[in-house]
Amino acid sequence: MQNQNIPINVGDTLFIEHGDGQCIESRVLDKAIQSNSTYFYLDCPDKNKWINENELGKTIFTPEQYRQKPSVSKEREDELQELFWAETNEEWTQEWRDNLTKDEQKLVDKWDAAYNRGVKSICEKILELEKSRSAPQMF
Repeated sequence: MQNQNIPINVGDTLFIEHGDGQCIESRVLDKAIQSNSTYFYLDCPDKNKWINENELGKTIFTPEQYRQKPSVSKEREDELQELFWAETNEEWTQEWRDNLTKDEQKLVDKWDAAYNRGVKSICEKILELEKSRSAPQMF
């Protein structure tokens, strides 16, 4: 998902995907920025909740993204996830990507983007921590 490129505002409609693949429509009730992170307060059927912008790529879709959501069976998605997480730098572990359908490719692209965002976030946090540790201490 490319949610970082789509502005999300109070009043927007989003779709929350649950573990079973079902999506529930929610509205953005509030938006807050704290410590350089943006949080959205969502009107969910079970309970209202705050969600960090970093979680948007995993389980939250705008209406446009929801309409474009790939249609892949749960069994096939599970199979692809196993292959995805078993990948290494060795070419033979990535060969499964060569024969994906268009919808499967969209799904794998979403996982790749989420993985890359996660790695970037970890690297940024490590750099932030390193900067704070190497800063001169004033007594």
